[in-house]
This record gives sequence, structure tokens and C-alpha cells, in this order.
Amino acid sequence: MISHESDHLKRRIAFGFVLGLTRMDFLSSAWLKRSIVRRAIRFVAHRRGSVSLTFALSASVAVLTVAVAVDYGRAITTNTVLQTAVDAVALKAMQDYSNGVRDPALSTSAATYLAALTHDASVSLDAGYPALNAAGNAICVKASKALPTTLMRIANVDTVMIRASACSTVNGVGTVEVALVLDTTGSMTNKTSDGVTKLSAMQTAANSFVDYMFDTSPLKTGMKMSVVPFAPTVNIGTDYSGAAWFDLTGASDESFRSPAFARDSSVASSRFGLFTKLKAIRSSWDWTGCVEARTYPYNVTDAAPVLGTPDSYFVPLLAPDEPDAQYTGTITQTYYDWSKGRYVTTTTTGSINNSNSYDNSYLNDNGGACTSSPSGETLSDETTKQSRLCKYSNGSSSVSNSSSKGPNRYCNSASLVRMQTGKTNLQTKISALAANGQTNIHQGFMWGWHTISPNTPFADGKAYATSNNMKVIVLMTDGENTWNSASNVVNKSSYSAYGYYKNANTRLSAANQNVTSETAARAAMDQLTREACANARAQGITIYTVGFSGKSDPIDEAGKQLLTDCAGDAKRAFFTNSSTGLVSAFQQISAGIGSGSLRLIN
Repeated sequence: MISHESDHLKRRIAFGFVLGLTRMDFLSSAWLKRSIVRRAIRFVAHRRGSVSLTFALSASVAVLTVAVAVDYGRAITTNTVLQTAVDAVALKAMQDYSNGVRDPALSTSAATYLAALTHDASVSLDAGYPALNAAGNAICVKASKALPTTLMRIANVDTVMIRASACSTVNGVGTVEVALVLDTTGSMTNKTSDGVTKLSAMQTAANSFVDYMFDTSPLKTGMKMSVVPFAPTVNIGTDYSGAAWFDLTGASDESFRSPAFARDSSVASSRFGLFTKLKAIRSSWDWTGCVEARTYPYNVTDAAPVLGTPDSYFVPLLAPDEPDAQYTGTITQTYYDWSKGRYVTTTTTGSINNSNSYDNSYLNDNGGACTSSPSGETLSDETTKQSRLCKYSNGSSSVSNSSSKGPNRYCNSASLVRMQTGKTNLQTKISALAANGQTNIHQGFMWGWHTISPNTPFADGKAYATSNNMKVIVLMTDGENTWNSASNVVNKSSYSAYGYYKNANTRLSAANQNVTSETAARAAMDQLTREACANARAQGITIYTVGFSGKSDPIDEAGKQLLTDCAGDAKRAFFTNSSTGLVSAFQQISAGIGSGSLRLIN
């Protein structure tokens, strides 16, 4: 019979062993602890045997302690390896999810990646993983492995279950401001390589992009987005007529710059004043919402207008009435008479037809308040005919109601949509877009920037460097910057957001003055685009560009280089000539927004 002393010794040994076990953090092995503790308790309760048996049992407990320690060390090493693999799988699963991958492909991809990392067939994903967390902003992964024991088998413990888990989300992004800038020029009616019009393909891809960002993206809870259609100019909408950030007094030189308009306060003191006069002549000739480029360098920044600096203010687009196509009256001509050795001026009465020279004559040059007839068709006189304001005051139209000519001739695009927290208005706008006009990438980009800027005119964006806020511009175009030349005497070009070739120097950089050709005009606008993109990136804005070629009108290498330069990284510049390729480009962009900041959250 065992003495009370040996019984007491047995209990002390067993309880010491149990206490040691309870202090071991054996990962997810509470069941193992319970198993060994139960065996120790049975050992304590067993009162039969001799003192020698007590020491034998004490020795076995010591052996078991060593066995636990050995297998515990193996378990720690195995868990470290498994946790590292699960962390990597969680990050990849978040990236796949951002790329639009869903089950069963998401689970298959995660399982394949886990197997490649561990090279261990006994490791498996837990059922139902990868999965979104409850907040819907992270992807979680759980995996487990049955680790065979070694010495612990003497206690009938053959395996230890090792478990690891991790969740991945986008690092530090609480809100996202996206400007979706879309080309709606006339060439968008051309077809892609797979037979779909570029406009239709763009609408499908853009609407899918909006769906993803608002419905699926891990950034969706903090999403705000604008849509900015563009052609030769950008239409901001007529709600801003008379806004304080417009030049309302005519103080800006851009409001009245020859050969477009001559300053005459007796007729109007601003462009809006001229529109008031034009609306009295024809109701459709009110301002329709387009805006001209500001003076350089304001037109490559989002800086707010500065009180006391008139040229920092915005000017509404008003295409001037150009000289009459057909003029009959007094014609003054000056020429060099070699027989007399001097210039001679003659005055006759006759007709000159300028129908092939000026394409936007919509008022009679000698009508309304212009009571005296123009003096002729020399260079200086055509400038006078075009620029004087009297014909806008009680003047008379020279075109039919159906004519496209008029003050809004180059306002071709639909109005933009300011940043929204929902997708309905954005998709309504995208679905209703029509194609018309030429391409001005610079203006599209600048107004996309204005919609996410913290500065006037809209001031909808958060301040730059706001923590947990991301600003993104996605710019899609199917062509290159275009500004057509013209053969007329005065302007040498069609009107644009920069005026005419003849008066555009104040809106162009020093390296691109005195434009005389379409090639030089494109170079000038490309330079403005590059500078604007660089300035936006310097403010922390991420830029993605998409070049969308048609089957018959591919973007040239210079155009591709411009879009790559604007993005600032070739990885953020996409080029395609098919509708499926465009959808893929937008999918990659949606996946890329924020994906560079993936992080583990547990």
C-alpha cells in the first residue's frame, strides 16, 4: 500500500507537470493540453502501487515533458512558415479580388498559390476561404496543417493541428476622389478592330468601371467620382453663368483680345454681356457652358483666381462672329505702283467672297448698331470687321436657325458631372454621350483636375496631402491634340479654347509662340498637357491614361508618348484598338487604384 507521503509526492509531481503545461502557449492546442492534463489527473487518482511505481511514473512524466517541448518547438517553426505563406496568400487574394476575380476562381488561385509557397500537401485552406470580412473592405484567408508528432506519441498524441489566418486590405485609404475624363470627339463614331463604334465601347467600359468602383472595390465606402466629357472644349454647365470666378468686368485681356473682340464698354463690359446681346438676337445664342483656357501659366495649374490678377480668372467661351462670307460695298485697296515708285490707295465698289476663308460668320458686319459700312477687305479692315462689338448690339443674323454657326459653335461636348458619392448621375451622363468635334486633351485633363481639386471653381476635393485620401485622374482619348489651321487673312485658324493662332501667345508657353501651322499648334498643346500632368502629379494625384485607337485611325507614336508622359509611368498608360481591350484596360485601372498600398490588418 502506498504511504501518504508517496501519494503526496505523486500529486506534487503531477500538479507541477500540469502547471508547466498550462504555461505553454501551444498555439491552437488547448485540446492537447486537456488530453495530457486528463492523463495526469488519472495518474494522481490512481492510489494503487508502490513507491517504485511512483518514481517510475515521475520519470515518465519527465519524459513526456521533454516530448512536449520537442514537438512544441517543431510546432512553432511550422506555424511560422505557415503564417508567412498565409500572409502572402491574403495579399494576393486581395489583389485578385481587386482585379475582379471571384469564386470559384478566387479560391482556386489562392489554393494554388498556397501549395506553391508551402510545397506541402497536408496544408489546406479552411472551408469558405478566401472571404470578405464583415466590413467588406478586406479579404481574409485561413489555413491549417496537421503536424505529426514525434515523442508525444507515447502519450497517444499523434498530430497537432497548426492554424494561421490573415486579412489584407488597402493601406491608409479612407476616401478616393476619381475624375473620369472621356473623349467624345467626332472620331469616336469610328469603329474598333472588332467592329464596335469607339463611343459605344467607351460607354460600356466606363459604366463597368463605375459599377466596380462603387459596388465591388474595397475602396467603395469612401468613393467619390466625377465625369468630364471633352472635345475641343469642356462644358461645365450653365449653372455657373455669372459665377465670381469668371471675369465679370472684362478686366482680363483674354475677354477682349484682337482679332477676336475690341473693347467697347458702351456695348458690353464682359463676355456674359455679349451673350446677353446675342440672346436678344436669337434665343439659342445664350452661353451653353464652355470655358476658354486661362492665360499661361494659370492654364496648367488648378490655382484659384487671385483678386487683383484679372488674367487668373476664367473666361466663358464665345466664338467671335467672323467677317462676312460675301461683302458688297466700298473696297479700299493699297498696292505698290512701280511706275510711281510709291504705294497707291484706290477706292472702288464691288464684291468679295470669303466663303472659303471664314467658317463662323453668323452676324451681318454692317447691321444693328454698326451704321457705317466696313471700309474694305484689306488686312487691317478685316480685323476691324471681325473685332468690333457694335454688330452684337441689336445686330442681325446672317445664318438660318438650323445653322451650326454661332457663338457656341465649338462647344461640342456634354456638360460635366461634379464629384458624386453615388453612381446614378455618372452613368446617366456616360450613357447619353454623343460624339462631335475635335480633340483637346489639355482642356479635358484640366477640368478633370478641377473637379477633384480643393480650389475654386468647384473646390469639391479634399486638401492635398489629406491623410487617408487618394486623388486619381483617369483620362481616355482616341486621338491627339488638334487645332485646325485656316486660310483666312486675319486668324489663320479656327477658334479654340486658346483663341486664334494670331492671338494665342498669352495662353502658350514661351517655347511655343507665334503658331502658324497645325503641327506647331499640336506641339504647343502637347507641351501644355505635359506640364499640366506634371503639376498634378506633383500634388500627389495618380494619373492613368488610355489611348483608344480605331481600326482606321490609330493613335500615332507621338500621341502614345504624350499619354505615357502624362501618366508619369508606362505601367499606368494603356493602349488598345478593340472594345474588349478597352474593358480590360479599365479593369486593370480599377484594380490598380489603391493596390500599390495593400497591407495586412491582422
